[in-house]
Amino acid sequence: MTLDLHPSFGRWSFASCVLAGNLIARGSLRFPGLRIERILELIRKCEYSIHDLSMQTLDSDHGLPHFNMPFELGLLIGTVRSTQEHASKNFLIFDSEPDRLRLSCSDLKGYDPVHHSGKPDEIIRLTRDWLAEAAERDLYWPKPIIEEFAAFEHALPKNR
Repeated sequence: MTLDLHPSFGRWSFASCVLAGNLIARGSLRFPGLRIERILELIRKCEYSIHDLSMQTLDSDHGLPHFNMPFELGLLIGTVRSTQEHASKNFLIFDSEPDRLRLSCSDLKGYDPVHHSGKPDEIIRLTRDWLAEAAERDLYWPKPIIEEFAAFEHALPKNR
């Protein structure tokens, strides 16, 4: 599973992956070498991928958007569409608002994002439901995952 471990979304999605699906969550920040090579390697190795496009905001220092997640999604779609070996990969696109992706990137028409409104419980539920279907697994229901995640968050050091 690949996912961007964004400080907020990544923790919620990570909880769903690990607690519900008994999957290993991977992100590109923890591996040595060129980041794009790490991302491409994760795309090749992982069967499931989650891409949250809701974090597309302007940087307060430069007034520019951070395009890493849409770029990584493009790499994934290019890999899936161009090679038979990777054609069966499953991926989930998240966004926080309906129609935002249609307005900002019309080239993704047909890849409908799932909307989470930025709510951790909703992200966990939606990720769990998607994983249950994509992996064809019986998974924990969202409530125990949300409760376990709350305990996990509470146990984290306070100076994150």
